[in-house]
Amino acid sequence: MEAPPPEFNPKDLNETFRWAYKRAKYFRDNEDKAQAAVSQNALNDEDWRKFLGEVDAFRDELNRHKGETVAWKATVREITGKGVEVGCSFDQKFDPSLYRPFLGLSLYVKFIEDDKFDEYGYLSESVLPLDIAISRDFAKTLKPGDVVTVEGTLAKIDFRGLYKNKYHNTLLNIYVINAKAGKLVMK
Repeated sequence: MEAPPPEFNPKDLNETFRWAYKRAKYFRDNEDKAQAAVSQNALNDEDWRKFLGEVDAFRDELNRHKGETVAWKATVREITGKGVEVGCSFDQKFDPSLYRPFLGLSLYVKFIEDDKFDEYGYLSESVLPLDIAISRDFAKTLKPGDVVTVEGTLAKIDFRGLYKNKYHNTLLNIYVINAKAGKLVMK
């Protein structure tokens, strides 16, 4: 019996990564075909317009997840007097089989405060503020490399081609607000 196809899963980050990879791979695999006819003759842009319509439809699908509550694993990167920096990206060690297939896809989860979007929607770190998103007592028990569950609300999902909207290398940023650290998953 064949396994069901991966889906966006608010309770399973690994399945969400597999889902993102499959969706991004479709765009990588079909971009060249869509552009080929246009490169020969600019009037033959039907496949390219269809491709761009599929990209827009995928963005609409992503926007339907906005407002959902997620509970995903995150790796502790650093503990400071202000909070605990955590990270979720495709190179997580929860499932080593995920690493190699994700060439061409950069997927990041950012845990942010409501007002922390800059004009481009980018952030360099995900810090869980002490006594707001993580208790001081819990933070004291952690060390870099520990894995914790973080729960929050999806605020934004950004999908784009990395280089001039070329989809051979794609970027998927998932922004989570109102984040709260849950339990320790592994030390």
